[in-house]
Amino acid sequence: MDQRDIEFAPKLIYDLLDIIRHAVLIVDHTHHIIFANSHTAEMLRSSEENLIGSHIKRIFTKSDQDVLVSNIIKVTRAEREFESEVMLSRFDDSNFPARLAATFFLWDSGKEGIAFTLHDLSDLKSIENTLRKSERAAFLGRVIDDISHQIRNPVMVIGGFARKLLKKEQNEKWAGAIVNETNRLETLLTVLNKFIKLPNPRLEKIKVINFILRADKVLKNTEAIKDCQLEWKYEKTISDKTILIDPILLLKALEMIVANGCEAYEGLSREKLITIDIKYFSKTSHPFRIKVTDTGCGILENSLEYVTDHFYTNKTNHVGMGLTLARRIIEQQAGAISIDSQTKCGTSVTLFFLDFHPFAGDHRNRQWYGSNLP
Repeated sequence: MDQRDIEFAPKLIYDLLDIIRHAVLIVDHTHHIIFANSHTAEMLRSSEENLIGSHIKRIFTKSDQDVLVSNIIKVTRAEREFESEVMLSRFDDSNFPARLAATFFLWDSGKEGIAFTLHDLSDLKSIENTLRKSERAAFLGRVIDDISHQIRNPVMVIGGFARKLLKKEQNEKWAGAIVNETNRLETLLTVLNKFIKLPNPRLEKIKVINFILRADKVLKNTEAIKDCQLEWKYEKTISDKTILIDPILLLKALEMIVANGCEAYEGLSREKLITIDIKYFSKTSHPFRIKVTDTGCGILENSLEYVTDHFYTNKTNHVGMGLTLARRIIEQQAGAISIDSQTKCGTSVTLFFLDFHPFAGDHRNRQWYGSNLP
């Protein structure tokens, strides 16, 4: 059997594709399924006959059938290949996470075709969730240990001065120390309560310009940053773009980041200016970038990698949880945070977010500290 005979042996090709332990789909130039092996039918809980003739969008969730599917086809046609994690829909209307790979090709007639392979990630995601819970338990263990340390110090001070007050009826200095340490404990407990009760993000599509107007109004009325001047920078071309975020939680994160920037001007005579610059880079996995910049005292180089850790602070009467909360909010929205700083020159905190219809690359959370991203 020569090469030409193999090309015109559909049953042989079918049998070969059926041997592959992956679901395989082939669509024609109209993006309708013309081939599906038995593993595809099993994965999608359908029959091969039902799959043939269906549009490829049928295997995607309803929310992804318009924008995401067209983007996948567009990228595959332009780049000749595509690979990403997606959410697919079975024929019984249940959904599951999958790894989808697509390859563009031309038939002998010159018409376009795309071959898809699908890999069910349900078991893998279950393992990942278990690992996340284990990591969260370990993280909470470290937090509790640090909480114990943070509370122990003021309690010892309170106890010591209280015992002295038992011996003397009045002493303004000792009473003042007790009040200060009590206030510190109250602040610590308030911040911890906010951290523990931080809700999971409820993502929604919102236009960039609408978020800017909302954020500007809220931030300017925030007590901690009233003395600062806010300056927004963005190109008109991105003002109507749509970003997928939880606007309420993101505003909380921005509030804490801007407040840190305002505090960086303490003791300095220069103008308290905070710049919030929003940009969009289409060819990156996290195209939306929000950079918050101050020209304050800056952060020491040996402290930069620790500034988002809980309870890390060089300021008196501060708990050191602001940037920790901000980091948690950003990462829960599949984003990332990067911090750059130079002493006596200022600090830039950059937030990275996905587009509202992500279709390129792996979008698992990343962590970047103290360096610019490309």
